[in-house]
Amino acid sequence: MTTPRDSGSTAGVGERLAALDAYAILDTPAETGFDDIVTLAADICDTPTALVSLIDRDRQWFKARTGFAPCETGLSQSVCAHALAQDDVLVITDLAVHPLTRENTLVTGEHHLRFYAGAVLKTPGGVAFGSLCVIDTVPRPGGLTERQRDALRALARQVVALLELRRAIADRDAALATRATAEAVLQRDADRHAGLLALQGAIGAASGNLDAILDAAVTAALRVIPATEGAVIEMRDGAELVYAATAGQLGPFLGFRVPISGSLSGRSLTEGRSLTTGDAEADARVDAATARRLGIRSMVVAPIARLGEFFAVLKVQSGQKDAFAAHDLRSAELLAAAVAAGFGDAAETRSLRELRASEAMLRRAGEAAAIGTFSTDIARRATVASDGFFRLFGLEPMPELPTALWETLLVDEDRADTAGHLHGAPKNDASYTEYRIRRADTGEMRWIARSGDYVRDADGGIVGLIGIAQDVSERRWDETRRTLLLDLDDRFKGLDEPEAVMGLAVEALAAQLDVARVGYAETDASGTRSTLTRLWSRNTEPEGVFAPTRLDDFGPRLIAELRDGRAVMSGDLRDDPRADAVAVATHAALGVVATLAVPVTENGRMLAIMFAHHDAPRRWGAHEVRLMTEVATRTREAVERTRAEVALKRSEARLLLAQEVGGIGTFEVPFDRDELEASTQMFRLYGLPERQRCSTRYFTDLVVEEDRALVFTPERRRDPTTPRVAEYRIRRADDGALRWMRRVSRAVESRGLATRLVGVVQDVTDRKLAEMALSAARDAAESANRAKSNFLANMSHELRTPLSAVIGYSEMIEEELADLGHREVLADVGKVKSNARHLLGLINDVLDLSKVEAGRMDVTAEAVDVAALAAEVASTVETLVRRRGNRLVLDVAADAGAMRTDGVKVRQCLLNLLSNASKFTEGGEVRLGVSRRGAALEFRVSDTGIGMTEDQVGRLFQRFTQADETTTRRFGGTGLGLALTRAFADLLGGTVTVDSAFGAGTTFTLTLPQTLPPRPAAH
Repeated sequence: MTTPRDSGSTAGVGERLAALDAYAILDTPAETGFDDIVTLAADICDTPTALVSLIDRDRQWFKARTGFAPCETGLSQSVCAHALAQDDVLVITDLAVHPLTRENTLVTGEHHLRFYAGAVLKTPGGVAFGSLCVIDTVPRPGGLTERQRDALRALARQVVALLELRRAIADRDAALATRATAEAVLQRDADRHAGLLALQGAIGAASGNLDAILDAAVTAALRVIPATEGAVIEMRDGAELVYAATAGQLGPFLGFRVPISGSLSGRSLTEGRSLTTGDAEADARVDAATARRLGIRSMVVAPIARLGEFFAVLKVQSGQKDAFAAHDLRSAELLAAAVAAGFGDAAETRSLRELRASEAMLRRAGEAAAIGTFSTDIARRATVASDGFFRLFGLEPMPELPTALWETLLVDEDRADTAGHLHGAPKNDASYTEYRIRRADTGEMRWIARSGDYVRDADGGIVGLIGIAQDVSERRWDETRRTLLLDLDDRFKGLDEPEAVMGLAVEALAAQLDVARVGYAETDASGTRSTLTRLWSRNTEPEGVFAPTRLDDFGPRLIAELRDGRAVMSGDLRDDPRADAVAVATHAALGVVATLAVPVTENGRMLAIMFAHHDAPRRWGAHEVRLMTEVATRTREAVERTRAEVALKRSEARLLLAQEVGGIGTFEVPFDRDELEASTQMFRLYGLPERQRCSTRYFTDLVVEEDRALVFTPERRRDPTTPRVAEYRIRRADDGALRWMRRVSRAVESRGLATRLVGVVQDVTDRKLAEMALSAARDAAESANRAKSNFLANMSHELRTPLSAVIGYSEMIEEELADLGHREVLADVGKVKSNARHLLGLINDVLDLSKVEAGRMDVTAEAVDVAALAAEVASTVETLVRRRGNRLVLDVAADAGAMRTDGVKVRQCLLNLLSNASKFTEGGEVRLGVSRRGAALEFRVSDTGIGMTEDQVGRLFQRFTQADETTTRRFGGTGLGLALTRAFADLLGGTVTVDSAFGAGTTFTLTLPQTLPPRPAAH
């Protein structure tokens, strides 16, 4: 069973009723075509009843029915009304059970309806207005078979096709009826043209005879303007107009005079324009006595000019009220022009030339201004138009434009107001309207302004519309753009979240562009990926649409244009050579066929992209690019502003929290008065009750007397010698506690003059106490360290002498044992000697460091051959390096030359570094490189060993410390070698640096000056 959607909404009711009115089908007699369809539907679906149901405002009316007697029911009884909201056949297997129909009187009453299936009827434009349904009096749990559903859909389409055919036939009949009216109008125009041609012939035959020309003109007026009962040419004569030629009722008044002032003819002459009156008795411009004498009730007056000067008027009159129409005024003007042309061949030639030029200029102006003229026959639903009119709509010129074709170009929202006169709902005033179209050739949306008048029949009924149409797109788009931007600017001001700004922008832009989706995406710092931050869509979007996306998936060439700061327009990506297969597929997955995108850039970097997508081919206009560009720019500015405001608010909140947690107060003091504004925290620091404003003495009086010179008083505030950063003591106002305060301040300038002082105050009592304790502890430690260093330096002889004796006696015992052949104990003696030498080396390192610390290490400058020194060191450590399977490489630059320094200490530094490199490298390479760098020598010791982490490098030169404890356990050592190397480098005026990568090796660089610098005096 198909579950019907709620049909209670009134949305679309107007469209449905308009569709029914357009078909003119309600309450019409039965027709065989529709009756055959319901018979066939009942037979195919095997039901006793089938209906063509049309849903009116408050009823459902059956155009065709079988097996059901009533021709209509109330709308509350309609099951078909529920079918209007369906996209497919609505099937209700048991009406007595379904909640929407179980209380329907057609179900519960005498008709006992139990089963229903209906296919919706829709106009070609998609408006639902009824259904073709089949009904049974017993439930049908199985519903309809798929074949029956297909047949019901097909028959529903046939119902709509019959309705469309019926309307087309009615339109044809109406067009034929209107043609007769148009032919009458054309006959009238033909008679008018014939009269004008006869007048021109008479003027030509007059051979310059003015009287003959004037007589011919008034005679022609009686013929050309059928309502005319009297005609006259009135010539200027001083302050009066004299009747120079008369015809009809005015024949007896030849030579009659009227004043220029106070007459309608005089006013037409002086103002140089045609005038009319439909009721002379009620017109204040007309002298009532003269009008009654001449038999005038209505009249038309057209001025006559020669060489740009008005010298006469042509007047036609009638004794009937409102006897003349607008076309009669035009006829009078043509007659007046003909009279003017008869005042000389030269004037005639000139007037003709000017007329032709004017027509050409008018035609060119119409083309330039995108103007076209038209005349619509409402009954025939056909329009005769100029070429310019067809150009406006992107159509090829044709003898008659079917109104139905013109209506298809209208934007849906504007169709009712614009085309209402074609469907029996004309506006009272047809003079002016503006509407949107989509051009037939390009699909581009344009704004058209129509100015026209209704054509009425003798009974006042509207039978046609004539006028001009003009493309006013640029003006409308400019107005729309300015209005939208102003509205966005106003609405942006009330937003405090960037996401809200972006959401408002895409929704506003979507309302103007009539597209499937509009979005705003921000790019990452590399400009290669984007994240969709806000999207408006009229369709359901696929999952993951807001995930970061690789920009080049949308087409590298298209994205390259955006990165260059150019807008991208593609009316159909499938035919766009810039879109590769991946780009087309990426867009197709989103249902995108046409795209418009503009970048937001800053300093050559793309920050964001605003885009519009459409699901059908679309031609984009320059105005749409401009609108999107300006909206995108304003959106980015508003986003940055709101982000800055959000960041500022968060920063202020953090600052207030930090002030409270960190015990920091702020203050501001103007230079021109003794007035201080302080934060709540500052009052708390001083133990004072809070005030809005107070004197600076409120705070400075609490400063300890000895520190008063450090604080700002009104007298010292401008003194440049007063310290801007100061630490001083106060006694709190509430408990008298002594506290340390730190003040940092600066002067704020305005127009080059310092106007106020701003600053912060922090309670640093705990830090000051800690500093005092730390200073005392440091002094004690330094004193102890100096004592230790002096002790070790003084004890160097006492420590070295016993070990030297142990080593000497070990060597003597070793020689005697070898001579005596006691080789079994030689290894033990060797261990004694080896450990004694190791201990001596350790003592030497400790004593050397102590001497350095005590300032008692001697440095002896001597000439050193750098290459020889490097070779000697390499030779010394070569056995140690090879012992761990390493290869030693010596690389000494040819220009290494000589240096003047302490060679012993340089040798010791290199030995320490090389032995260290060998210790932490196994089966690798140890390299000693020497090069000259200006006035310095650079010794580089590198290895391919275990390397170090950044944390290990940070502890590297600490005394008695290696990289970590595991290193000590695995490789041994005291951790003094590198500390001593750095100490010697400092003594020699050089530096030691290290560069290491964990698992990839280490490089130590010892840089020493070529000449040993003078040492400061020992102390």
